[in-house]
Amino acid sequence: MQIIINSYLQVLNQILIQLGILENLNLHQQINPKQRQVIKERKIEAQHLNIHYSIQIQLEKATSDKIEEMIRMGEKN
Repeated sequence: MQIIINSYLQVLNQILIQLGILENLNLHQQINPKQRQVIKERKIEAQHLNIHYSIQIQLEKATSDKIEEMIRMGEKN
């Protein structure tokens, strides 16, 4: 599951990089306003998904760490 999420985050990051490159090369001037708006919305969606999955990964890690800590504490007793 973690591998799938990490792969997904890498793809999202690539999309954001590619959209940024489009803007940096001034190719966005050739894109009509409707397409530009769609690109902007997709960038925002990708950023939100990236944040969402980053938080999810952090929560899973914290949960895993807590479980490991509880197991270690149980082994000591």
